[in-house]
Amino acid sequence: MDKERKFEIIFLTCIYLLGLTIRIYPKLMVSPHLPSFLGDVWYRICMAQYILDHGRLPIPDIRYLAYGNVPLWYPPLSPLFLAFLSKITTLDLPTVCTRVVPFFEAFTPIPFYFLVKKWYNGQIARISVLILALTPSFIYLTGIADLQIFTLWILPVALIIISEDYTIKRAIILGILLGINFLFHLSYFVTLVTLLIYILAEKIEKRPIKEKIKFFLIATGVSLGITAWWWAPDNLFKWWIFHISTSTLLQGITGHLEFYGAPFMILGFIGFAYFCIKKFNYKAFIVLWCIFLFYEVFSENILDILNKQGLMWETVVRPIEGYRFYIFLAMPFSLVSALFLDNIRKDLDREVLELAIISAMLVISLTGLSSYNIEWKLTNAGVNEREYKAALWFRENTDEDARIVADYYTAQMFAGVCGGKALLGGLFPLRNIDFNPYIRAPGQVQDDIYDFYSTDDIDLTFEIAKRYGITHVFISRNMETSGWLGAYKAGGFGVPVNHGKFENDKYFKLVYSDGDIEIYKILYDHETS
Repeated sequence: MDKERKFEIIFLTCIYLLGLTIRIYPKLMVSPHLPSFLGDVWYRICMAQYILDHGRLPIPDIRYLAYGNVPLWYPPLSPLFLAFLSKITTLDLPTVCTRVVPFFEAFTPIPFYFLVKKWYNGQIARISVLILALTPSFIYLTGIADLQIFTLWILPVALIIISEDYTIKRAIILGILLGINFLFHLSYFVTLVTLLIYILAEKIEKRPIKEKIKFFLIATGVSLGITAWWWAPDNLFKWWIFHISTSTLLQGITGHLEFYGAPFMILGFIGFAYFCIKKFNYKAFIVLWCIFLFYEVFSENILDILNKQGLMWETVVRPIEGYRFYIFLAMPFSLVSALFLDNIRKDLDREVLELAIISAMLVISLTGLSSYNIEWKLTNAGVNEREYKAALWFRENTDEDARIVADYYTAQMFAGVCGGKALLGGLFPLRNIDFNPYIRAPGQVQDDIYDFYSTDDIDLTFEIAKRYGITHVFISRNMETSGWLGAYKAGGFGVPVNHGKFENDKYFKLVYSDGDIEIYKILYDHETS
């Protein structure tokens, strides 16, 4: 093995170990049962737990059982993969997410290294992958057990393959990879659009694209063919385009800078501007790639400026919250940043270069990972260990028809532990449906939960309980102070609880108590007693 190859292996091993340490070390300091809540990991755990409990996928979608039969539109390999890891390690699912999945997440920057090395050289690849591996939002959003990481593995490999000469073998291999991507995460469509952008860039650069189009069509056809068993029976494309909506989270520009990691986003924009001026290889593609991801990241801001806020619910206009695309934007941003840093030494005199490097080091030192509060972000579960134990009790002491209500993240946790049995779905309302009007976008469920907890009107309380099939009520001091409903009636954190109402043993029976944590059973039979 030559010296350069040994150095490459050592470098990539260090990148992997750095990524693993950053992601897993903070989690070792806290309970293994409390994964970070931002990525809605509990929903994936819920599906995986249902698989372990019942030996099949949760069809219809377990999140919408309170409203009607919705097909399982979430890609099935993610929960199946978690269930498989739980089986082979004998660990419970939350522990799998906090102690096992980080070993996969740490690998995420490495495939991008080989793409950049192929297109440029080893030095640019090393600088680029180091910037990518240290981008705070990239660490965070690939450190919360979101199996979107498989898209980030496959996307650079897909670009490597399509940049080669066309052969039917390569097209089939690419199609299989895309199929795996599709079955793991719906960001499969980001991969498809990126490949289309690559072909468009080839056209702009006046290169022949006939073979590339054939390459893309065959690969896409293969991916759709091998996944048809999942999406075809329930016509999921119709659901994704016309029925499913995601919650909106409009962020200001300062919010984007803060969440992405200000010095890395600023460096990325500088690198992009520099790249646009200079004559680099793959210029048209990388410019278009960045523009595509700029829209995905800032689409809500754009729609807000255009006074088209209603379009934020339309899947094809604003498919996911903008900040979730930071991990994709981080790829071209790390590349243009690396090209910028590598080239300024050629373009600037020594004094200016030294000043630029010192300034960059100061900025990064002052606003690095520590100010990003990465440890807190990776361990902030929204719930505590005693609440988790209450969910374990609920799992073992209630039947399959039980359904507990709580704030959004606590309910997700209960559903994860129990493989269901919690009121979910309110923050992901549906569009253009002909059943239960309360789940239609923009949605009423979260406002109803707010009223359920806060009102002293017992008739309204029971009306809401019957509407969603609620059998049990969860209350805790943590939920009252830090719980999040996502309701129009309740901004910020904290859930107002009418304790006197729930303590009335004519209507509610206390069935679990652990200090400030209480679970009440709703006494529907009071109406006939």
